[in-house]
Amino acid sequence: MGIPDIVFSKVDATLVETSLTDIDASPEIRLDSGSHNVTFSVVNTGQILTDFALLAKPHADGAYVSVITGTDWVTTDANSSAKVWHDGALNTLASGATAGASVNVGAAYSIKFQAKVGSSTTSIVIKGTVSN
Repeated sequence: MGIPDIVFSKVDATLVETSLTDIDASPEIRLDSGSHNVTFSVVNTGQILTDFALLAKPHADGAYVSVITGTDWVTTDANSSAKVWHDGALNTLASGATAGASVNVGAAYSIKFQAKVGSSTTSIVIKGTVSN
């Protein structure tokens, strides 16, 4: 019997930040052992995003490091661990747009998402699964 998928949902209805900021009040998504593939979708119902990041922590006492952020969402050929589908790039996701990605984060201990907007309020929802 394999390890079951981890299903997650992260919501931030009042993201008003001009630097990358954690999504959700409890941003960490704890992973099981083994290599992980994260598949998720992002719905933006507010202002345009000016950046979006997926970060991973290698172990419990480690610091988060960026897995993919900025224009890497647009040029995923340079990052063979990511496959992105969207109606807008994740780092510049427009209001009313939906985007998604599948990213291999390896044997990370945990992951989290961050986003940034210019100067207004936005509302985003991230839903997805983590599988081994």
